[in-house]
Amino acid sequence: MGWKAGAMPWLVVVGHNPEGADLDNPRGEIIEEHCFLLLENERGRRLMGPRISGPKSGIVAAIQRSLDKGWQPQGFQPVEPSYGSLAYQQDGTEAERAANERKADQEAQWQRR
Repeated sequence: MGWKAGAMPWLVVVGHNPEGADLDNPRGEIIEEHCFLLLENERGRRLMGPRISGPKSGIVAAIQRSLDKGWQPQGFQPVEPSYGSLAYQQDGTEAERAANERKADQEAQWQRR
């Protein structure tokens, strides 16, 4: 089961500046994009690795070459499977999300009464 390397952007609040607040950002949050190394296999199972900085394409290509040579990732954290993948369906993520959406809908209907 081979892994394919990629980078996953993640928006992170790194601070607040009330002077920068406006309608789109009422708390004046300072947001930065952090990228993390992401590995995904053909079933859609994903592992998130360390934060990466620098030229993402070069880092991802180097990791992919290492994976192709048999390197096994260590210290990577499992994250939710890729949407619609076989792992997404078989691991119960699809059913769990549907149940959470139904619950949220029911709570919203109850609050409107």
